[in-house]
Amino acid sequence: MRNQKGQVVIILLLVMLVALTIGLSIVQNSINDIASSTKTEQSSRAFSAAEAGIEKALLTQTNVASFSLGNESSATVLVNNNLPLSNQGLEYPPIGKLDFAHFWLADPNNNLVGFYTDNSFTVYFGNCDLTTPTCLAVASKPAIEVNVITEQASSYRSFKYYFDSQNLRTPPNNFQLATCSNSGQSPINTTTSSSSIFYCKATINGYIGVPILARVRILYSDQFQKLAVLPSANKALPPQAAIYKATGSAGNIQRKITIFRVQDVVPYFFDFAIFSAGEIKKE
Repeated sequence: MRNQKGQVVIILLLVMLVALTIGLSIVQNSINDIASSTKTEQSSRAFSAAEAGIEKALLTQTNVASFSLGNESSATVLVNNNLPLSNQGLEYPPIGKLDFAHFWLADPNNNLVGFYTDNSFTVYFGNCDLTTPTCLAVASKPAIEVNVITEQASSYRSFKYYFDSQNLRTPPNNFQLATCSNSGQSPINTTTSSSSIFYCKATINGYIGVPILARVRILYSDQFQKLAVLPSANKALPPQAAIYKATGSAGNIQRKITIFRVQDVVPYFFDFAIFSAGEIKKE
């Protein structure tokens, strides 16, 4: 009888131990789920706060601003206006072949009065990651189309240029061969980095008249590619861009957003159809 009672006690203890283990596991999972849900909610609120901070910075036109947005969230925004600086290239965030990069050569802040009067500039394009063996491994063999709009004697002219990074394509497509290097071009100072590196470069010249704008798009490559326009030595592009860097905070979570903004960008269909009351000459 005593042995039977001892066995019952042991069984009860085992059952209680198993039940306790299961209970602790359920509690631990619940705590983890709550913590994960809290982090997800804070992450969402931090991202929304960063977006709201940029919107407020756009409205208030301030260069440095901190905003308290309620729900225990806040945002800090740093704005770099009037880019590019003198002797600095204007670099776009990487773009795909369905996008256009718009570069003002006339002053968009002064009724498009001629600003860049030199007869040439350089377009840098193509990804270049020096941690890989060659730039070609990440550049995905891009080509570019450059459309330069100029004004001459109150009429507007369009000059188009095509450059390819691959010499095997240039005979069939009649593109010019860009200057490319597997180790990258020499670093240049751009709005993104003081030593930005690109796979290729192409010099744009031969256009006639006062340059108004340049539109560049990526061809052939399915990857998003780096792209920048660099003025000639001792020359400058007109101020036209701003970079907004916002940090949103909620609880212990932070999220960052960077926005690149160019003033008065011409719609994409401009590159396919131009409407003018006067004559348009296409070279």
